Amino acid sequence: MQPDKPLSSEFVNDCVVWSLYASSNNTVSLRDVEYAGDVYQMPNHFFPMTLARLRRWSHADQDIALQLPTAEDRYVARWLAERALSADAEAVIAAGEIVFRLFYEQANLLRLDKFRIAAWDAGWWQVRSALADRDFGGEALANLKAAHQALRAKLAPAVEEFGFFR
Repeated sequence: MQPDKPLSSEFVNDCVVWSLYASSNNTVSLRDVEYAGDVYQMPNHFFPMTLARLRRWSHADQDIALQLPTAEDRYVARWLAERALSADAEAVIAAGEIVFRLFYEQANLLRLDKFRIAAWDAGWWQVRSALADRDFGGEALANLKAAHQALRAKLAPAVEEFGFFR
């Protein structure tokens, strides 16, 4: 499927933000993965927050906290910082930030090893799985889901408008 007319920047920005918190987003960040005799580092370039913001938060896991001073912003964080987002997309970003902040504040109570979380740029799958595993963040996750659904409701008619189904 492809659109039959040019996409607005708002639509593209909204789609990117929607995808960051979609249930189909299975992003992860992995470190020290051994394969065929080599060791790989796999950063999560779909991490949505800038390090400037992340560094101001409380971090219960000291290994993660120690990585922050020398870390570099990931692609999506830089991309989002350069965009004007719609109110609906901003609501998703704000709700997502609350979830991520809760994750970092509670990291010492989470089973990070179970989800192979060893780096500051944990993927959305890792974050939501680790929180759900300990039954943490129910209200914050529900608020994010509501904001995400509102953005979806905004995007659905635009998919038709741009001719994706013709």
